[in-house]
Amino acid sequence: MSEAWGWLQAKCLIAWTVDQSTVEASTTTRRGREFLCHGARWLRAVERLGVDLVSELEFTARPQFLRGDYETAALTAMKEVEVRRRAGLSDSLVGTKLMQEAFGPPKNPSDQASRSGVMTLT
Repeated sequence: MSEAWGWLQAKCLIAWTVDQSTVEASTTTRRGREFLCHGARWLRAVERLGVDLVSELEFTARPQFLRGDYETAALTAMKEVEVRRRAGLSDSLVGTKLMQEAFGPPKNPSDQASRSGVMTLT
């Protein structure tokens, strides 16, 4: 039992309760409540991706990764980082607007040769 209690503390799933008079008093942390909702798979993903990400990836790729959708998270991260960098586009463009700007028709006809992607609209 003490090993299980120690594991909960080590994973920051429980914490000491400051408003109680006994040292043994503890409460479930925010992370503990997330763990209760999402389970061990979520906790393993959080521990693997325990780094700060650029804002675009924080709101696009991290949620997919935490849900266990690793392939989609990797593809999303690649699109956000690689497409933006290769096209030399602003950080203010995201999602569909980013892809339209990167792969759409060039604003300057001389840029046509530098475009290697093709965008199709359906």
